[in-house]
Amino acid sequence: MRLILGLLLLASGCEAPRFERFSDALSDYEQARAALDGGRAAEAVQALERATRSDPASPELWLWLGAARAEAGDADGAVVAATEALARRPGWAEALYNRACWRLAGASEADARQLSGADLQAALATGVIDPLTAATDPDLQALRDDPATAALVPVAALPAGIEVRDATVFLGSEWTVTLWANHRAADPLEVRLDGTPPQHLQPLRVVEEWSEAGPLRRTELRFAFQATGAEETTIGPWTLSASGLRATLEPVPLRLLAPEGHTAPPRPLPEGAFTAPSVRFAEVPEPGAVRQGATVLVRAAPGDAVVMDGATEMVRHEVREAGIVRWVGFSATLPPDTAVRIRRAGATLWEGTP
Repeated sequence: MRLILGLLLLASGCEAPRFERFSDALSDYEQARAALDGGRAAEAVQALERATRSDPASPELWLWLGAARAEAGDADGAVVAATEALARRPGWAEALYNRACWRLAGASEADARQLSGADLQAALATGVIDPLTAATDPDLQALRDDPATAALVPVAALPAGIEVRDATVFLGSEWTVTLWANHRAADPLEVRLDGTPPQHLQPLRVVEEWSEAGPLRRTELRFAFQATGAEETTIGPWTLSASGLRATLEPVPLRLLAPEGHTAPPRPLPEGAFTAPSVRFAEVPEPGAVRQGATVLVRAAPGDAVVMDGATEMVRHEVREAGIVRWVGFSATLPPDTAVRIRRAGATLWEGTP
């Protein structure tokens, strides 16, 4: 069941008798919330029934009454309250979604599954309800179990995909692979390369781009590499996971070409080569640097200059939102006691030996 939005009562400017009714409703609402937080659902029902009598025009109060009745085990009464909320605010996504769940728990509607499915579809059509919530909500299990309604519930899989521009890359040229997924903004996107990684790719940069996908966040991860030798292989599969869901992306072919007779030692990909910057740099202060084994991670603002003494190969990491760079990071394999400096406009912001 989806969490219900908080209640807002606007009483300013009302006539005195009406103000008193709003004041009574607010007092009963606050008592009900405290009762629900304390596990006293029956008390919450009584308080919210008083509140709806004081302010019967409030759809929020009716929906909270539905939540309290459902918590008290009265699913049929919860459906009635949600219907009252929708009569006052037609098409309200939260009320439609909750009524879909409560209908399945009730006993009075012979066609509860069909009605629940219709409510769920209407709620999802608003674009307000997170489809991943519906995909994993146990309150909708009865819809999944019925072949007649199973297709109405979103599939419990992470929406994800892969894009590769070129399957053949020449020595010294750049190869880019993009992984994407739609997930809740609060949940990090984890990426794992499950197959054997290529042996002749040098990481260059990682760009993490965020954009809106309805109520979800779309994260695109663009990994750029340079071909360092000849190899014909596949890369993948990948496992992407977020919001309690996962997706498996199939391997893609990769052909690295070099001039005849060219030889190059294998270069195993460094650990974290396919990690999202927001995950890999989550514990790195800005500005600042930390060491993870032989690798140093540096985080800075766009435009800052980063100097790592003795570093010959630095990988650039970016996090962007709607095309704007929010912050940048750099990773490099460095010996212990290597100095790192972050400078801006000629001044040193941070200096240390992580």
